[in-house]
This record gives sequence, C-alpha cells and structure tokens, in this order.
Amino acid sequence: MRSFCSPLCFLPSLVMCQEWTALPDLPGSARDDAAAFVIGADIYVGTGMDVGFNLTADWYRFNTIDQSWSPVAAIPGGARQYALAVAANGHGYVIGGTTGAGATDDVWRYDANDNSWSLRAPLLSAVLAAAGGSYQERFHVVGGIGSDGAVVTLHQVYDHATDTWTLATPPPMSVHRAAAFVLADGVHVIGGATEDFVDTDQHLLYDANGGGWSTLAALPEGRYASDASAVHGGAVVAGGVDAGPPVAVRGEVWGYDPWSAVWSAIPPLPSGPRRGAVLVEIDGRLYFGTGSDATQRYKDWWMLEVPVNMMEPTSDPQAPFPIPTTGPLHVAKAVTPTDHTLRLLNSSGQEVRRWTATEQVLDLSGRAPGVYILQIEGENVRRHRLVKTP
Repeated sequence: MRSFCSPLCFLPSLVMCQEWTALPDLPGSARDDAAAFVIGADIYVGTGMDVGFNLTADWYRFNTIDQSWSPVAAIPGGARQYALAVAANGHGYVIGGTTGAGATDDVWRYDANDNSWSLRAPLLSAVLAAAGGSYQERFHVVGGIGSDGAVVTLHQVYDHATDTWTLATPPPMSVHRAAAFVLADGVHVIGGATEDFVDTDQHLLYDANGGGWSTLAALPEGRYASDASAVHGGAVVAGGVDAGPPVAVRGEVWGYDPWSAVWSAIPPLPSGPRRGAVLVEIDGRLYFGTGSDATQRYKDWWMLEVPVNMMEPTSDPQAPFPIPTTGPLHVAKAVTPTDHTLRLLNSSGQEVRRWTATEQVLDLSGRAPGVYILQIEGENVRRHRLVKTP
C-alpha cells in the first residue's frame, strides 16, 4: 500500500515520523459532503454528492480490523447532502441536510444489529451544513442554513434517551459549513462561512455543564468546509476552503492542544487539497477520505496512527499522580476536601466513573488504555489530563 510519511508534532514533547497509509477506496461513487459515524470498530460513510452532481443515499461500512468495505442499507429518507452524523449507544444518527429542495428536518437512526434505519423526532428547525457532536448523552446541532436559505442562529439539542429536542444558548456567531469536535470541556465549533461565504477563523466552545459559550484560540487561518476530529484528548482540523481572494481549496492540517491552547501545523494531507471530506477517529487512528478539490470528487481512504502524548510531570500540587499510569491513580487529600466530587471523563466528555473526594486512591481497573480527564468539582472546577497505559 502507498504511504506518506509526515512528522506529527502538534502534541508537545513527542515528535516522531508517522505515515498516512492508503487503504482500499470507498466502493461507491466518489463524492463530497458525505456523512460518517463510528460504531465500535466500524466506520459508516454515506450520502453526499457524486461525480454526476447527483445526491446519494447509499451507505458503506469500513471494518478497521480487516480494513475492508461492505455495503449496508441505504438511508430510506432519500438521497441527501450536507447532513450531520453522530453516534451514541451503538447507533448512528443522520441529522438534517438537504434532499435537493432546501434544508430538511428529518433525523434517521441506524441500527447496526439488523442493518436498518428508523425515523426519530425531527429537528425543531430544518438545517443543512450544521456543525456539532455528541456530548454527555446529547447531540448538539449548531448553526447551518435554514429552509429559507439563510444562515441560522440556532443551537438545537437532542436527548436520544427521550427522543426529544430543545433549544440551547445560541452561539455568538452563526456560520454554516463549520467543523466541530468534542473534548472533555465541551463542544468545539471551528471556522465556517458567513452568509456571504466569508471564511472565519473562530474557535467557539460550548460548555454544556455551564450552559454558555466562550471564545478560544483561533485557527491560524480562516476556513470553511474543513473536517475535524478529536484524538487523544486533542483534535485535528484538516483541509477546507480559503475564501481568498482568490477562493482556494487547501490541504493544510492543524492540531489543537487544549492544555496549551495552541494550534500547530502538521504536514499537509497526503492526497492534496480537499474540502467536504470525512475525518473520524478510532483507537488513536485517524481515517480520512472522500471530498473534492473543486476540480474533481474523490473516493480515496487514508489512515494515520497518532501517538499518545505522554505529558511531562507537573508541579501543580492538585494534579493526580502518576501520569501516565497503569492504575491506580493517587490524589492529595489536602486539596480535595470532602465537598468535592471527582469525575473521570473520556475523550468525548462522557462520565465513565465517579468518586467522592474522601478517596485518595482511584481505581482505574476495567478502563481501556487511552486519554482521560479527571474533573475535580467544588467551589472551582479543575481538570487534569490522564494517560492510562496497558
């Protein structure tokens, strides 16, 4: 297989040569603006616009164990583009998009056990090209273009346990074709385009616990139609469109380290400039493909194995130790009075374990190796990044 060697250096204290490896192409038509979600070790990719400028409804499963593709059931709600895809509790969800006549409000859930789709509660307001993700058992759908063709100032939240939608605090700036990723601190919305297709470099964070938005370190340059994914507690943003002038599709890739709040350049995509592609992560591996360079559409598929950043020892007296750890983890009783709660969050911000602060030794047995956040809650909230090794 072809490979492209690129030094991956956005994670501080670790620089090593990593290879983008070319995997088998998507078996369907080349396309852009597809949707993708992850269930277990499988990546599901579907919908989008094909090389004949036709919307598509077909879906395919990529098995990351044997690196093979297979077709799955097409979405029954009709061919579409610009849909948002998320996953939770072993199901994939496809939200909104366009079926060719403006934005749609339908929401479809995919069940991998019986290879079937079912219709769920519709959006409160139809949108296409929205950004968002799954955080603490809820889906956040931010911005996008409404049924009247205008950019919306909306933040719609779906509770998949009750199949209901509510409105949350809207973002301070609404855009369409933004990228998004989810970390332990909340939902990050990156870049996007204004109604006049002016690119933005905004980096907004929605803290679902506090219910408000904040502005974080901006992208190095404005982009829309980029792709983003969390990985190892940080994130990667790839490709997109620079509104110029002149307008150009770009191939730059940036990594975000939330602890230093710094964006760093990574060598560009091995397949060249790309917008409207898909980018997902499984077990520290990034999978990237499809999209367009504004001349042609693609069906290629690439993988990059991302190294875990082993954080340097900290002098913070409140920090747990040791890091990295095989478990158990120790905390200092003097800085965790009994009115505090300790919550262990995974890289998607979901709580996976909880303790009271009377416990000084935290049992991490049963937790898979990876990056976690220990959140210490009391008068203030402090977050510490953990690395659990086998």
